[in-house]
Amino acid sequence: MARLKPEFKELKKRNDKNHFKKNLSKEFYKLSQTHKELKTAGVIPYLTRCYMYPISSKCATAEELANKLEVIVPHLYGDHSHCHSAKWCTYHKSPSTYRYKHLPQGKPLHNEALRNELNETTNRLQKRASELICMGSTQANENFNNIVASKAPKNRSYGNTCSLANRVSAAVLQKNIGFTYVSKINEDAMLSPGKVTKKRGMVMDKRKLWHKRQNSRITQKCRRLLLKKKNFQQETVKTVKEGQTYQSNASATTSPDIESIPSIATLSKETTFIAFDIEATGLSRSSDITQLSANDGKDSFNVYIDPRQPISQKATDITGLSYCFQKNQMYRYGKEIDSVHIHQALLNFLDFLKSKSSPVLIGHNIGSYDVPILSRLLEEFGLLAAFLQLISGCIDTLKLARKVFSKSEIPNYKQSTLVKAFLGKDYDAHNALEDVKSLYQLFEEKLHSHCRNVDIFPFHLAKLEASYASLVLEKKISKAVARRLANSGLGLNHLHLSFKRDRNAGVKSILQERGFKGKTVRCFQTVFEDTHSEE
Repeated sequence: MARLKPEFKELKKRNDKNHFKKNLSKEFYKLSQTHKELKTAGVIPYLTRCYMYPISSKCATAEELANKLEVIVPHLYGDHSHCHSAKWCTYHKSPSTYRYKHLPQGKPLHNEALRNELNETTNRLQKRASELICMGSTQANENFNNIVASKAPKNRSYGNTCSLANRVSAAVLQKNIGFTYVSKINEDAMLSPGKVTKKRGMVMDKRKLWHKRQNSRITQKCRRLLLKKKNFQQETVKTVKEGQTYQSNASATTSPDIESIPSIATLSKETTFIAFDIEATGLSRSSDITQLSANDGKDSFNVYIDPRQPISQKATDITGLSYCFQKNQMYRYGKEIDSVHIHQALLNFLDFLKSKSSPVLIGHNIGSYDVPILSRLLEEFGLLAAFLQLISGCIDTLKLARKVFSKSEIPNYKQSTLVKAFLGKDYDAHNALEDVKSLYQLFEEKLHSHCRNVDIFPFHLAKLEASYASLVLEKKISKAVARRLANSGLGLNHLHLSFKRDRNAGVKSILQERGFKGKTVRCFQTVFEDTHSEE
């Protein structure tokens, strides 16, 4: 303004609406350092919108704007007696059911110290009301700057070239005339305007005008706000899941919060599947594994394992496996075979899985037999955490087959029956290696197309479900809810971790992502708040 020539001294400076909004947000973020109510996600943007509503309403006089600003603080603190004139407040439409969407727990603010700070902000804005009723926007200037930057990029030096003036002139013409300026330059230079050039310029001008009209529509503005809100929610969920992965003085933090909360397991075209099966010393879940096999359609894994308990006669009759503890020798149908210790077998299995890309394990009746036994042994040797990092989840083909095939098609749902009925072949049943080969073929040809995300369950489902035992016993949640939570990959420790990372929105964001509604969210919110108040 000081550099204006004398003939332009009558020009008045107008405040930029966007810069004003950003500065107002900065003030509220400074207040959040001393007032914890403002730290809740969405509160500061809501306060900023409340102040911008009257400022953006095109008030005729400064007094009118000052009166509209007077309504804001009482509105935030539950006093709606003056909100009749404020179209942005919907309290009077349904007073009995009105809730604040963006304030903590849907309730009005109550901190009197914060109220005094907000009143000071309001008073300061009321004094500037005459400036605020006629604010401008620098978006047109920024648009022109972008046009100039497209013709004279900053990453190249045009300041010392004779083409700089022409490039800036071209930017001015594009801003004032449109993309057809090239044809008009050709005409002034006594050249053909160029039919293709002229047509192309008209098309680009029409496209620009269409985008301008589209972006100025109320529906489009609402869509932008909705997308912004959605992106913010996604960022909140990521922050709660991953913890504080970036912060200042990170090297000084002795115990960074980097434990990751698992995401929802999903299927895609790139998902790989591995069929696995075990043979064991008996039918109980405390049995030892005698054979572990896997197959992904290309590669196979198979290992015989030294048992630490006698193989039952019934298991020997089914699998043909027996073991002599005096000779430390395993036999299959009386013939000697090589076998390894269980720890070595598990390590070899992990190496096999490492060569695959986060596969989904499939198996027949694995949910009630194979998974519990393998999970127990992995945990015993401290390999469960590493194992869970290598897989995406599990699918029980027995449950899937019951969903796909009706009882009228087959006599029973045994794997051998399904293979015989739909693949038309017999195989050496109860040999784990032959089981996984035939199961993978059955899955690819008959079951794969019917798989959905709901069919996936976490490998450590039983452990996750057991974490809610105390809450089920106290009847704070039902067994069905505990099962659903565990099936989505969440244990009680995950929910508690999300609460510690964000006390107001952590649990809500994680549970809503998995389809749980307000009742479940409020239940866990109350449980964790009570626990922390006791501590």
